[in-house]
Amino acid sequence: MFFIKKNRADLFISLLALIKKIGLSQKKNCNILAWGEVYGRLLYTNHTGIYRDDEFENLLVENYVSQNGILSVRENCDGELHIITSPLSTGGHTRLMERIIDSRTGGDVLITRPVSGLEGRLFVNPKVKVWHTDGQFDLPELINIISRYKTVFLHINPDDLLASVAVAIAKKTSHSRVIFVNHADHIFSFGFYAADIVAEVSSYGFLVSECKRNVASSFLGIPINFSLLDQIDQLPIRIPSKKFEIMSAGSRLKYRPSRNHSLPNVAMMILKHVPTARIVVIGPSILLDWWWWTAILRYPKRLKILRPMPYQIYLDRITKAHLYIDSTPMTGGTTIPEIRSRAIAVTGITSASCGYSPLDATRFTNTKGLVQAIQEYSLTGAGPILEKNNNSDTLKRTVFVHGRTSFERRLNNIVIGLSNAPPPDVLSREIIHYYRDQWQQCGVVNFDYKSIYFLLQYRQILQMPGIPIHLRLLVVRAIPKLLLRYLIRLLKLYP
Repeated sequence: MFFIKKNRADLFISLLALIKKIGLSQKKNCNILAWGEVYGRLLYTNHTGIYRDDEFENLLVENYVSQNGILSVRENCDGELHIITSPLSTGGHTRLMERIIDSRTGGDVLITRPVSGLEGRLFVNPKVKVWHTDGQFDLPELINIISRYKTVFLHINPDDLLASVAVAIAKKTSHSRVIFVNHADHIFSFGFYAADIVAEVSSYGFLVSECKRNVASSFLGIPINFSLLDQIDQLPIRIPSKKFEIMSAGSRLKYRPSRNHSLPNVAMMILKHVPTARIVVIGPSILLDWWWWTAILRYPKRLKILRPMPYQIYLDRITKAHLYIDSTPMTGGTTIPEIRSRAIAVTGITSASCGYSPLDATRFTNTKGLVQAIQEYSLTGAGPILEKNNNSDTLKRTVFVHGRTSFERRLNNIVIGLSNAPPPDVLSREIIHYYRDQWQQCGVVNFDYKSIYFLLQYRQILQMPGIPIHLRLLVVRAIPKLLLRYLIRLLKLYP
């Protein structure tokens, strides 16, 4: 077992190679798809440093074309189509797609996976046609829909191999321009194979694409609903008994401590030195995320952990805060400018996962500096936090990156192929290894429910002669943890 722990990253790469080999050896497209999606999910849930792999897409495209040929070119190919795997009430990429549709004053939507209802998940103009089914689109159906459009935006989940292949095949008939919106820019994804251009939402994603993905990229950014950013007024001098509300939000694994970055530790420091502080964190799981337990036990009345919530409820909750702290070690992306646009001061700890907004300048390089600044801000309503949030140069650059006018100009240039614009911020190339190094140091291999269930269905393959025992154990070791998570979700203790 020590051998497994010590070499877990290398073992996982071996398992990935095995899964890929089995997938590419399948004869039927449906089987290649199934193995490919497992391969994709395992890659995007583990930061191996692999960001794209066109072999699965290419093999499926060649197989389909050789068996079925290609449709005749559609002369009336026109309009814009936005392809999304599944719209989510709390999904940032869903909101980004909605804003792009609004900016383009139209465009249809194709949802590739089964969906029973759209209420609370998708907010678009009623005139927008939404292709969806409560069953499952097959490859020919998707190809037929996609080939009707001149411009195709991909907003898909990283493991959506079916959509990626359908776009690549449809492109052969419609000659559509495919724009891959790189919302999950720090991880692996299918979809780059068919892309003419990658619309980057951050400086970090642009750098990774330049160094690792070898794709044509253009900076887009993420729009926030503002044309300018007002300065934040100094808070009134605090009454000692008055609560000072601090909030943070993000997916649970963004808070998993790594190296010297730990928001639970930061929270305990704040609560120790700022007696009026109350902290609410939206997203983590009290039951699953053991790294919060010490902080919760030490400050049960002043630290509250809440489950993810619908977007509008989340915004209503956030606006009650006096201060917002970004997630760490992984950033919340454009959450900071969105909160800052509501005249709430924002801050955080600088890490290598930054690069999503000029408001990264509101962060502090270490916990001590952050806590001291929060202490001063809670008492006087001024100090370094207010100064960083009101810096005129930072605000101008934030408006340029996230403001609607400049965003729409960059978006239009991407659609018409006018230019491949770089991001406004130049980042050090060394940071592209941040997530990989963090994963290797953590030593934890992440298996999702679907992947484990799939591999157990084909456990006879893992039992074949010549498959090393440590690869089998790597899968088996993940089962108890997954069963616990499944039980928790079954009991509806966590969404």
